[in-house]
Amino acid sequence: MISKNPVAAAHVFDHVMRAFFSIICGIPLDDFTGKKAKVDRLLSVAQDNYVGAFGRLHAAYGIIEAQSSSSLHQHFHLFGQLDHKLLAQWVHDDIIRKEITTSIDDIITATMPSHFVEKEKEKQKLSVGVEDYPTAAGLDEDSAHVRYRLNTHTHSFTCWKHNVHSCRMCMPQPEAPETYVAQLDKNPAFIDVLMPMRKFKGSVPGHEIISPPPPEDAERPIDAEEERILGFGLGRTSKIEQMQVETNKLTSSLLRCNTSMQALVTPTQAKAAMFYTS
Repeated sequence: MISKNPVAAAHVFDHVMRAFFSIICGIPLDDFTGKKAKVDRLLSVAQDNYVGAFGRLHAAYGIIEAQSSSSLHQHFHLFGQLDHKLLAQWVHDDIIRKEITTSIDDIITATMPSHFVEKEKEKQKLSVGVEDYPTAAGLDEDSAHVRYRLNTHTHSFTCWKHNVHSCRMCMPQPEAPETYVAQLDKNPAFIDVLMPMRKFKGSVPGHEIISPPPPEDAERPIDAEEERILGFGLGRTSKIEQMQVETNKLTSSLLRCNTSMQALVTPTQAKAAMFYTS
C-alpha cells in the first residue's frame, strides 16, 4: 500500500525520524532548524535538555535512501561524548578502557538472555509491530523480545551479493566474553590476518596489550602519526549473540523494527562507516 503512495510514505518517514531525534535522541530537530546561532552554542546553553538514549549528542549526519520497494530508510552518524582522539590517548590504560567499554554496553548491545531462545520460538507468527509498548520496568524483556525476533541475522542471497566469499554483513561476529578494545597485530601463523594482542593464550578481554599513544610534540603543529591499529568488539557469549545485529535497547523497543546501531569506537571503523554513508 505504501509503495503506491510515495507522498504518504514520505510524510510517515518524516514523522518517524523527527520522533526518533526528539524522543529517543533527546534533540528535537525543530529546535535547531532555521536558527542563526551556532548549534554548539544552543546545545551548551540548555545542555541539560538535550540528553537521550545515546547520552549527550553534539552532531548528526545522515543520508536518506530508497529501497527497491520505494520505502525510505536512513543511514546516519550520531556524534557523542566518546571522542576518538580522547579514546586513543587513554585506551592503553586498563582502568579507563574498562570504563569506556562499560559505558558502551549501556548504549549499544548484542546480548540475548538464554531463556528467550526457546520462549520466542513459540511466538513466530505474532506481529511485533502491533504489540503494546512496554512499561519502563518491562523494557529490558520487551527489547530482548523485539531484538530476538527482528535483529537476529539469518543468511540469505543478499549476504553473498557482488560475489563475495563470506557474509558481507560479517555474521557471525566473533565470540567474546565481554566488550573490548584491543590493539591489532599480524598473526604470525597467517601473515595477512590481524588479531588482538593479548598477554596469554585464551585470555579474556581486559588483558589486552595496547601500546601508549605516540608522544605529543609541543613544537609540532599537527598530531603525531598514529601507528597503532585498534579494534573493537561487543561481548557475545553464545551463538545467538554472535548472530545479533547490534542496537540500542530503547530504540528497538520503541521503533519495533530491525535497526543496526553500531558503536564506532576506533578511527578505522568511523572512517569506513563515513565513506559508506557518504
